[in-house]
Amino acid sequence: SLSLTHSLTDTMSEATKTIATGAATAGENTTWDEFDSVAFMEDGFVAEGEAAGHEQGTRHGAQEGWALGVGQGVDLGMEVGFVTGCARLWTTDTSLSEGCRSDARKLLKLTEAIMATDIEDEMLTHRLSQMRSRFRKVCVNIKAPQLAPKQPERPQDLSF
Repeated sequence: SLSLTHSLTDTMSEATKTIATGAATAGENTTWDEFDSVAFMEDGFVAEGEAAGHEQGTRHGAQEGWALGVGQGVDLGMEVGFVTGCARLWTTDTSLSEGCRSDARKLLKLTEAIMATDIEDEMLTHRLSQMRSRFRKVCVNIKAPQLAPKQPERPQDLSF
């Protein structure tokens, strides 16, 4: 901002000196060139500011995206880890019915498939949905519904 003010002042004073001293001779457009440089100076500053803003926005967006990805990855890892631990416990619990232990084994296979899935695989969302559904089913069957996370509420119809 300070350098911008100095640059503008310097350019204007040079143009004023050129006019006052009559340094521009016939056929030379130095006076108009000086005025054009002052008149169109804003365009240069706008372009420079836009380039700097784009660079800063890209850098900030990458940092914010990385932080969001890490946060969501931790949340997902904790959820899958918790379900895996429960499934391992339930598969060995002899007090549960064979049906519950069978569902727990299927749940364990789902969690293992999720852990082996590439994060960019489109099946990840589907497998997570299957895991959550099977987990709720086992929780209801063993009469421990407090373990099952509640389904997120569906958004209201937002018609205008």
